Amino acid sequence: MKIGFRITLLMVVMSLISIGTLGTVLISRAWNNTSKLSKDFTMSTGQYMVSEFQTLLNTKWQKVTTARTAMEQVYTVPPESRRSFINAMLNEMMIGDNQVVAVWSVWDYGALGDNDQAHIGTPGTDPRGRFIPSFFRTVTGTISIEPLEDIEISEYNLEPRGKVGRLSPIPTFTVL
Repeated sequence: MKIGFRITLLMVVMSLISIGTLGTVLISRAWNNTSKLSKDFTMSTGQYMVSEFQTLLNTKWQKVTTARTAMEQVYTVPPESRRSFINAMLNEMMIGDNQVVAVWSVWDYGALGDNDQAHIGTPGTDPRGRFIPSFFRTVTGTISIEPLEDIEISEYNLEPRGKVGRLSPIPTFTVL
């Protein structure tokens, strides 16, 4: 009887050890498979998001390129209508796409061929009459226009004239 009890106890202990070992192995394998699946899913999602983001940026860049091409033709517009032409184009870019937060255009003094001083106080001009309109979407979703600030000390004037370049996409202006 004592031998039977000892063998039974030994069998129970060995079964518990076997079950514990088997459980540990199965959990370890499941953990490795889950980690691999998670990594694969994350990589797949990341690649998809990169593709979507590239498509979005390419679409927006196409609009910028179209606007640049249109602005290159601004000198075919009579001088007295150039500012309103540019303002209308920038405003349409904002109205046509709710994802656009701000658009702006920077023009040197006298670049539009009209009298800058005559335009002091008009939308998109600085206190000296320089045409630097910035259209932006407010928190409520309305579109406002203000002249860009700190143009003289910003990176806008650090690029050589006539060179196409990329500037910081976030100008500083006050949103009321």
